[in-house]
Formats: sequence, structure tokens, C-alpha cells
Amino acid sequence: MKRLVQQNGSGVDTQALTSFLEKKLEQKFRSSLFQRLGSRSSMEADIVRLKTQADIARSIVNSTQRVNWSGVLREISAMIPKTMWLTDLAWEEGDEATFDGVALSYDAVFRFRDALTESPYFDSVKLASLRISKTEGRSLVQFQILCGIMYF
Repeated sequence: MKRLVQQNGSGVDTQALTSFLEKKLEQKFRSSLFQRLGSRSSMEADIVRLKTQADIARSIVNSTQRVNWSGVLREISAMIPKTMWLTDLAWEEGDEATFDGVALSYDAVFRFRDALTESPYFDSVKLASLRISKTEGRSLVQFQILCGIMYF
């Protein structure tokens, strides 16, 4: 190690002192940097681990959420007015259910929509379209209703 104080007592070797302090600061900086980098890679590993755990938890939750189709279909059949017919019922997981149909009156469509709204199996019920069509000289109300289906 280089002496910082000259032996002849003439004072401090400022160049040697500066060099010594710069090296010490650099060592401390490198040590701190390596420590931070180590903790950063540790944090990145923790993030990956937590994301994996979240994905697993999400898949478990999704697998336990099921639509009670027997209850849903029983409920639909009980609430359809006698003057109304469904022409299509569509649903894709994670999406809205779509009811397409025809009725003899607006009132039948509105009663069906209201029954869906009050049912525990459906939410966010909205009348998407409503129009009159003529078939064999008879006026029919064509409709489309969209709603969410509740998971149980």
C-alpha cells in the first residue's frame, strides 16, 4: 500500500490520497451496484413466481365458476310468454347471451325482458333491437335481447 503521508514529514501526498479515495469509492459503488443487481434479479424472479401463482389461482377460480344450465334453461322456459317464440339462443363463455325471437306483441317482449331482469340467473339485460315484420299478412315483433349469465 502506498503511503499517504510522506516519511520526511513534509505533508500529505494529495495525489496518492485522491487515488486511494477514488478506489475506495469505486469499490463501495461496485459493491452497492452488485447488491442492487442481485436484489433486482431476485425481484424479477419473485415477479415471475407471483405471476405464475396468479395464473394458477385464476384457472382454479374459473374452473369452479360454472353456469347452472339446467336452472337457466328451466328459468327461460318458465318466463317465455305464450305469445312469444325464441328463434335463437347463443352464448359464448365470457360473453353475453343473445336471445333472438318473435312475438305477437311488444308487451310479450317487454314482459320477457322484465322477467330476465328479475331473474337471479341473468344480469345487465338490455333490449338490443325491436322491429315489426309482416309474415303471411300478420304483424310480428322481432327482437334481440342481450344479457350476462351469472356463474354459480
